Amino acid sequence: MKVKKTSREKIFRRIGITFALASALGFPLSASAQLIDSISVRDGGDVVIYTINMTTQVHYLRHTPTTQGRTLDIYYQLLPGASPGDLFEANEMRNSPPSEQTPSFVIRSKQDNNQNDLAIVFSSEAEYTVLPGKDFRSFHIAVRKTAPVGGESGIGGARDVPEIPAVSAAEESAASADEKRARELMIAGRDGLVSGDYPAAVGAFNKLLSLPPNRYTQDAQEWIGVARERAGQRFKAKLEYETYLQLYPDGAGAARVKERLAKVSIRPAVIETLEGAGEKRAAETQVFGGVSSYYNYSASDISSPTGSVSAKDLSSQLTAVDFSARYRGETYDNRLVFRGSHTQNYLAGQSNDSKISSAYVDVRNMAANYTARIGRQSPVSDGIMGRFDGITASYGFKPDWQAGVAAGRLADVVQDEKPVFAGAKLGVAGGAGSPWSGSVYLINQTAGGLSDRQAVGTEIRYFDLNRVAYLLVDYDTSYAALNTVLLQASMTSPTGTIYHVLLDHRKNISTSNALIGSSTTSLSALASATSKDYVRQLAEARTLTTDLVQAGFTYPVSEKWQVSADIGMTRDSGMPASGATALEGILAATPANSTSWNLTAQLIGNSVIFAGDITLFGLTRDQATNTTGLYVTNHVVVKEKWTLDSGLRVLNGNPGGGTLTQYQPSLKLAYQAWEALSLEAELGVDRSNDHSISTRTNRKYATLGFRWVF
Repeated sequence: MKVKKTSREKIFRRIGITFALASALGFPLSASAQLIDSISVRDGGDVVIYTINMTTQVHYLRHTPTTQGRTLDIYYQLLPGASPGDLFEANEMRNSPPSEQTPSFVIRSKQDNNQNDLAIVFSSEAEYTVLPGKDFRSFHIAVRKTAPVGGESGIGGARDVPEIPAVSAAEESAASADEKRARELMIAGRDGLVSGDYPAAVGAFNKLLSLPPNRYTQDAQEWIGVARERAGQRFKAKLEYETYLQLYPDGAGAARVKERLAKVSIRPAVIETLEGAGEKRAAETQVFGGVSSYYNYSASDISSPTGSVSAKDLSSQLTAVDFSARYRGETYDNRLVFRGSHTQNYLAGQSNDSKISSAYVDVRNMAANYTARIGRQSPVSDGIMGRFDGITASYGFKPDWQAGVAAGRLADVVQDEKPVFAGAKLGVAGGAGSPWSGSVYLINQTAGGLSDRQAVGTEIRYFDLNRVAYLLVDYDTSYAALNTVLLQASMTSPTGTIYHVLLDHRKNISTSNALIGSSTTSLSALASATSKDYVRQLAEARTLTTDLVQAGFTYPVSEKWQVSADIGMTRDSGMPASGATALEGILAATPANSTSWNLTAQLIGNSVIFAGDITLFGLTRDQATNTTGLYVTNHVVVKEKWTLDSGLRVLNGNPGGGTLTQYQPSLKLAYQAWEALSLEAELGVDRSNDHSISTRTNRKYATLGFRWVF
């Protein structure tokens, strides 16, 4: 995808076409729970950094492949949202902002084998790294430019090949057999570097390093990294350089190795760019987006001792519009964003649905250090509890200090009087080069003439090259209750192992919770029929407290294989009985759930079955449902324009006291018809057998559609 420098006439013509299409589809001002909010881009020297901003908090787990490929999968966990039971749309798609310096890509949000996945397909092979954002609502993907700055020769005046001092006849005679062999291998490695036979050089240096320590061992550790780097094995070169610095931190080649390590590793450029002031560039206007339309169908056959039933479950067409216009220069970076969708249902008794997920204008002035966003948008942080229609603004009044305000009306709730809020924040960074930053906020929210939420909170962030941590504490002053304590952290070790941990205590109390189970969706009507104090009592009784602890790791066994494991434990408080009339709803008590655990283990391979493919073997065990699952998936670019996804999941266990066996094979084929147009088809079967009641269910589903990007 190339940068489009368009005239004003073309820009506004495209704006008009997009909004005309939106009007034709009949979009009302209702919201949809989309996961991907926006994609921003920054130039980082040798890399371009794409930031995927999400609409809710997420916990980064891992990504694969580790450093390069035609495809990239980022696995993450959705954290409990402000709206219990909020469902996010599946199969969202976004195309990357235009860039002439890296391959373009398309992102799709998926959920496979109970895993949330951002599946990214590049237009050609790309080298990249992935970091979670410091706000834990975003991911940074740094993609190396197709024509990187600098060449492959020496760094900082470093030699292109090792220097091997001559030895005298006496020294040669006194040398041991191992020393003589080491010198021969050092010469062979040097000759391989000179001739360009890098595999031979790697082999020679590897053999040398397997000998007992000798006078050539230290140099060989440096130059095997160089040989791997020139052979295109950046991941292995990085490990060799890191090994050198661990063994010889004050060695003669330490300075050269550090420079080479910075060259093969993208991550330092990411931190430097994200924490910097940003690039200076000539004024530029971009217009990009896309239109997609997918037909979804499913039908089920159910057989039991009482007979057989066949019926259509789903028949609908989902059409989505994604439009962005951006003007940026040395001073301003302004955007106009619109996203909406329309679902046309073809089954009797099901209504159509049209939604707008984003519609805002964003203004950023880098010179004056202020930002403002007006319209329908997703919250970034600061205690706002969901997508809203309103305004956010911030001003940097000192180099490391920022003040902000926000006001609006929540859009994702179904009650009659949608909650409105106003809030303020004060943020501070730790200064140049410091990994620490944080903020404090105040927020007041009302609904139906009642106080809905009054809270104070703080966010503390740590963000450096290999470690990211985030702490959120939110306290409701009206209910004198601790709403949220959230701690997330991830760390990447020198060997590339990723560790992550998550601690989440969540209550999310608000007066609107009183409407759970009520026959009315009006908070004021409920208060008029009872009393404000009674409504608050209902809200407290109908607010669930949940606790989650999770930890895991991903270990790169080799350049092709990763192994990962995650274990989590959950529990909830239960809720007492509440309500005495049909208006307020009569809810029975729900018992507290004891602590239950779940385990996921995976083996992830790259280029295992086909060149450039991603193959995943997994095992899951869930104590709460007493089920065990096995699954295997494969994603491969079959040819330049064809992509194939296949998978099989087998589930067995005793959920609800029954005995269930389930098989779920699936197949998805995508074809890039032109640069801007992709076609896609998916087929799948969900076959289950509940042995306890002798009931078999066979569900077949299919999807067919297209996406056009501009």
